[in-house]
Amino acid sequence: NNYQLQQTDSTVNCILFFNILLTKIPAPLLNYLPADVMKAITNIESVKVLAKKTNGQIIVHCSFNKKKNDLPIIEW
Repeated sequence: NNYQLQQTDSTVNCILFFNILLTKIPAPLLNYLPADVMKAITNIESVKVLAKKTNGQIIVHCSFNKKKNDLPIIEW
């Protein structure tokens, strides 16, 4: 009932944008994730996804930032 329209942010010009800092998620909340997901994200600091519409195409950029250590980002 009391929703007010928010001002749009003109600095982000895209159809989808999110930036997740995985290191800031509280440890008790991470316990709810499956073990395989936890293993996959253990060495990732943040994830950034950006989708833009350009010339009738949707371009998706995804970046994974690794934690500052000597461990590999992907383990086989």
